[in-house]
Amino acid sequence: LAGARRLLFGVLVGRVMRRMSPKIPRLIRQCCGSGLGPYVSKQICPNTGVHILTLEHASGVQSWGTSLAEHRFFPGFVKDLEQHLEESTQAIKADLPQRPSCIVLKNAGKYWSNGYDLQWMAAHPDQIQGCLHQSEQLLAKVLTSPVPIVAALSGHATALGMMMAMACDFRVMGERGLFSTPAVDLNLSLSAGLVGLVKAKLPPHLQRDILLYGKKFRSTELLRENVISIRPNTRDEDELLNACMAFVEAHVLPMKALTNPDALEATKKSLYADAFSALSGSSGLDHAQYRRLALTL
Repeated sequence: LAGARRLLFGVLVGRVMRRMSPKIPRLIRQCCGSGLGPYVSKQICPNTGVHILTLEHASGVQSWGTSLAEHRFFPGFVKDLEQHLEESTQAIKADLPQRPSCIVLKNAGKYWSNGYDLQWMAAHPDQIQGCLHQSEQLLAKVLTSPVPIVAALSGHATALGMMMAMACDFRVMGERGLFSTPAVDLNLSLSAGLVGLVKAKLPPHLQRDILLYGKKFRSTELLRENVISIRPNTRDEDELLNACMAFVEAHVLPMKALTNPDALEATKKSLYADAFSALSGSSGLDHAQYRRLALTL
């Protein structure tokens, strides 16, 4: 019944957003933006103070052959995203207690993130271990962020991209959203940190289906399983963002916990202790298997 209510809410929000779309996207675009790098951009909504970080949709490919539109994890991408998250976190904390706020992490284009950049790994085999370590440390920071992070998914979140979405506090997903991690299908064993993250966020039957058997989950199934908070009935990025902002204003910003970021962070570290410890230490990382896979591409 609860899932049906959320699905109905998503449908109604989608209808409202389509009627309002000529107005609300313009409001969002009025946010002042600054960017630290080419992979992530930042906007600040003037009405709420919400920091909107966008994984940018750029045409073309990297010098090693990866499409920029896939938002794949390699050291440059990880560093840029980490810097933006840290900058936004500190700015939001500086405005407390007068203006509690949060971060929305969204994508532009078809992909939220397609996971590790295997083509980068093939071109930089001696740096794979460092890439794996940096990426898992970023997940640990997102998982225990003192400021709530809401993932707005208007595209596919696969492999490490799915893990990043799971590390966020809340998830909003449109019609074309997708979760999957085909690690075992690719003859990869996941690290203790990634397994711990999934165990911390998903019920046992979803852990089995996603981790062991690589099942793909669409947004309707994820809503029914309480993995996402709402499912706006839209494929449009602006409409999804507006639905996400409506969810944030109704359900996230009113929470008193936002005014106590240190307590929130400490409690997350206790709640997700096993996953946080494993991700922070990057225990069980096997860079050799990623190297073997990358070199077969």
